[in-house]
Amino acid sequence: MSRDLSPRRVALATLVEVAVVLLLHLLLLHVMAHLGVAASLLAAGPHVQAGSLLLAVTFVLVRLLAVLALPGFVLYRLVQLGFSLWARSRAKM
Repeated sequence: MSRDLSPRRVALATLVEVAVVLLLHLLLLHVMAHLGVAASLLAAGPHVQAGSLLLAVTFVLVRLLAVLALPGFVLYRLVQLGFSLWARSRAKM
């Protein structure tokens, strides 16, 4: 890693990034529930608005990010943080 970031900064950045993705997921979930997007998408007919479709696609993409990519990202950052702490302790010896 070319940048030497403190472990606190890495942990804080990871926490903020995870919180942003999860809050965006919850916000989209509540907006879709309030607007009844699922009911309008499942109803028969060509009456579905483009905004509802865009909202549903955005929700699906954010949900995939939160469920599939976020755990791996957090695990990567934890390993990176652990290795950084280990390397610093070895350098002090």
